[in-house]
Amino acid sequence: MSKEELEMPHRPPNILLIAIDSLLSTHVSCYGYRRLTTPHIDRFAESGALFEQTISAHIPTTSAYASMLTGRDCFGTGVVGLRQKELGGGVRTLPELLRDAAGYVSTCVGFPNNAASRGFDNYLDYEAWGAYPDRLRKAELLNDVTVPELERLAAADSPWLMMLRHMDPHAPYLPPEPFDRLFYQGDPNDPGNRSMEPVYSFKPFKDFLMGWIPPGVTDKDYVIAQYDGAIAYMDAAIQRLLTHIDE
Repeated sequence: MSKEELEMPHRPPNILLIAIDSLLSTHVSCYGYRRLTTPHIDRFAESGALFEQTISAHIPTTSAYASMLTGRDCFGTGVVGLRQKELGGGVRTLPELLRDAAGYVSTCVGFPNNAASRGFDNYLDYEAWGAYPDRLRKAELLNDVTVPELERLAAADSPWLMMLRHMDPHAPYLPPEPFDRLFYQGDPNDPGNRSMEPVYSFKPFKDFLMGWIPPGVTDKDYVIAQYDGAIAYMDAAIQRLLTHIDE
């Protein structure tokens, strides 16, 4: 290394934070799941640190993300409800801290109007909610927004922080083809299968579930396979981003 290089100030690393709603570690193959749902994430995990006993600081989504982006629990952030819009007084978020400390610029994709997302320089959104019979290609829509923004950030002089909020494992579980049948080859409407009856009889969630589960489904394993297929679809889309960054 030359003398000039040694005297140059160290540039902080760029940070890509991939957040995923409703992802169970028990359905991720690098955590031992029997199905190969996340081959690309698994490969990435092999080259880094895989935390095996990490527990969310709070539930539900809004307060959990608030903790993730501030380093505080719900008592420190003041965020305890799903629909809450504001952080507590004096709480600073990750993009705010990085901007002040090292001149980071920041972009948030798919997380507008949320208490935890305060402080990003740019906010981009994509169509992240679908309903039966549509099988929305959510992860690809996220990529369509993200790739041009990555190129813009990479061309700038400042270090950058980018946060992505993936929604594929979040209900409704409607992965696109061929992922909808990746882990299931049976008959989802088998009249002899009664495994979905407890689900349909659970009144607090019945209307919500009936609003997106395809009509006539009797086999719970089909619904589980849809969830796993959504994870595998998202995993493939994430690999596109990782490949683009490598390039």
